[in-house]
Amino acid sequence: MVYGIIIHSSECAEKFYFSSYYSMENNDEDDCIRQRTIVARVIDEINYYEDGKAKSDNTNKSQREKYLDLLGSFLSKNVNNEVKIDNEGFFRIVDSSLFKNKINILWKVLNKICYTLVLYAHENIHLADYFLHTFINVMREHHDMEKRKNSKNDVDLFNPDTVLAVLYFFLPKGQLMLIDDNHAKILSTRVQQFLGGKVKLPPKNS
Repeated sequence: MVYGIIIHSSECAEKFYFSSYYSMENNDEDDCIRQRTIVARVIDEINYYEDGKAKSDNTNKSQREKYLDLLGSFLSKNVNNEVKIDNEGFFRIVDSSLFKNKINILWKVLNKICYTLVLYAHENIHLADYFLHTFINVMREHHDMEKRKNSKNDVDLFNPDTVLAVLYFFLPKGQLMLIDDNHAKILSTRVQQFLGGKVKLPPKNS
């Protein structure tokens, strides 16, 4: 089960669009501190990448929060060319004062919007990478469909109903799934049918 997902600005740590958490750990008085800590660190990483990896030798790494550059080594190259990610990265946070367990942070930036997936260290990074890329693609597909349907240019990209519906089908109860492109298309159709009122959710005990 992943820890949670945050959608926020890639430039401003105070600008949020959506967040959802699956861990009960985040339901306490420190939940806002955890989210601010994650987002601030992601923006630091984004700036680090933009400044260039050539400066990495001069970057001080904390012993408690060590940067893990796994891009190109562990993340598979996504063959889905529908979304051209502007920037992406991966790192780990180890801070026992805020998190009971080590957590990994996977982030992708598109059009100055950062999609940040927070997951436990034991989760499969390949599944996480594919999910996040697919999630971004599906969100933009549904946004474009709504714009065409309503003939409006100001359709909210992160309508909570749409985001929660996509998460319900693509990340059920926070569980990463092994899916291929064909399965992703089927799930995307189910999301659209659900939002259109053509599909009802099964009972909770089913």
